[in-house]
Amino acid sequence: MPRKVTRILLRYPHDDDGLAQVVLVKKSPNAAEVMSFLSSCGPFTCKQVDKCPVDLMFCAQARTFPAIPFMFITSATSDVVAVTKERARHATTLFPFVHAIILFPSALPPRTFRELQSLHLNQDLSDKIQIVPASSIETAVHFMLSVRSKQSFQAQEHTAEFYARSKAHTVRILQSNMPFLHEDECEMLLDVFGRHIFMCQRRVNQRIMHDLALRNRVMEETESKKAKNYEVSLRAAHTATERIKAKKRRELKALDDGVEVLILNQPSSIEAMNIARMLSPRFAEIIAYTPDIAKNSADDVRLKGLLDRDRVGSYYR
Repeated sequence: MPRKVTRILLRYPHDDDGLAQVVLVKKSPNAAEVMSFLSSCGPFTCKQVDKCPVDLMFCAQARTFPAIPFMFITSATSDVVAVTKERARHATTLFPFVHAIILFPSALPPRTFRELQSLHLNQDLSDKIQIVPASSIETAVHFMLSVRSKQSFQAQEHTAEFYARSKAHTVRILQSNMPFLHEDECEMLLDVFGRHIFMCQRRVNQRIMHDLALRNRVMEETESKKAKNYEVSLRAAHTATERIKAKKRRELKALDDGVEVLILNQPSSIEAMNIARMLSPRFAEIIAYTPDIAKNSADDVRLKGLLDRDRVGSYYR
């Protein structure tokens, strides 16, 4: 009897079973896989579009969800840091907050990955963008659904209620420790503390950006120094090789000049021809192959007789 296979769908809270939320997906190499995962995770109507300021957007749903934009950052783009910065600036002018996902961060160079992660510290993009890495499409989809569930109007109401209760609790603590303060003064004091915390965090972000720029400059100087040293070492090796070659050429030329003088100083042309023959490549070839001649053979006897004569090249007479 065949077994019945049941498909389990991962559903997130705050989903309206009656209405499917529209999701706009910009055409890209990863669009089909993203739409497939979204369709299996909840009631979504995915629509592929040619032009969109972001790569994916959950459209607003009345009394349930706001519009939530997402950007995908991949290594397929040349000069990915500059392109991502320009896209983020354009997207943050249209939306109050943008979520950016670095897909497959292991495919990016470490330095590029660090620069992408530090974009949210940029003065123009500060408090306007969130950048997170995702090693797979499935991880990116689960992150987007998690952000969607947290930004639902119901979740925002719970967050506002919790913030009001925590603020009232803090005011009561201040009043119990400093009874001379009025409630309005306690709230003003909390605002002052909050402003100081914001300024401190901004100062920390500026310091992080300064340290990152300094580290990048040091790395560039180190790489430039290594490249120069490598070039100098290559040039030194090439120079040494050229000097050795020039020395060899001078030595060969001196030998050739000496042989030429030796040939010209012979009393007769026969002696000169014999010397030239002995120095020719053919004679060197014969000498090189003489050990291969079998001992006491006819060639061995003939060669010994030839070399034992007074004139090796006597047949030139």
